[in-house]
Amino acid sequence: MRHPILIATALLAGTILGMVACASDETREPDGSGASGASTSTSTTSSTGSSTGGGASTGASTGGGGSGGAGGGTGASGGTGGTAMQSGDCNSDADCPGQACVEVTPGGFRTCTTTPVPSADCNQVCPPDSECFEEFGYCGGIVGPMAQCYADECQQDPDCDGGAICADKGVLERPVNLCMPAGCKLDTDCKEVPGGICAPVDSPCCGIIEGLYCVYPGTGCRHDSDCPGGHCANDGTKSMCMAGQAPCPI
Repeated sequence: MRHPILIATALLAGTILGMVACASDETREPDGSGASGASTSTSTTSSTGSSTGGGASTGASTGGGGSGGAGGGTGASGGTGGTAMQSGDCNSDADCPGQACVEVTPGGFRTCTTTPVPSADCNQVCPPDSECFEEFGYCGGIVGPMAQCYADECQQDPDCDGGAICADKGVLERPVNLCMPAGCKLDTDCKEVPGGICAPVDSPCCGIIEGLYCVYPGTGCRHDSDCPGGHCANDGTKSMCMAGQAPCPI
């Protein structure tokens, strides 16, 4: 038979151990408060991480914007980044079999070059710095066109007066470098009406491309054929269709 004191001591120890176990269980999750504490800690960490991630996302977005901006700049110069591509009759040499696609003015209208064909009909031997060609830009008259010796008139735009430009040999059918009227140099110079372009326009009388002028939709022209029953003229800045035939020399 066990001693009463020992039995009482054992019972007391068991009770204490039970209370400790219950306290431990309560600490873990008696009614969800322990789990809530863990969840709060996790949530705080997650929130902080999310905030940090958001900052990285913003940084990436900002970086992407910068990169996009650079792309836009490239696109603009190439004509596909929101800025209209400069007008022209060609885009590359592939559009000009056996010739080159060149800009009439830097960054301006593009056209295919031609190869000037010399003539043997000059009444004199041309000086070493010139060559014989059929008369360029014959505008009418009693005598008729006559072959002439032509030498370069210019090497660059400042060599020309009155805002004219220096059109190189083979550009817009020039037999040599010649000064050419230019009422504009780029499409952006043509602002009177939306959609205006700076393009080569024919002379109403002389059978050549006279110069560069603004051509506006609905009223502008480049050739007489653009003006049914009339002719294509210019005022030194822009072209327009005029009624009837041009008053050319007989």
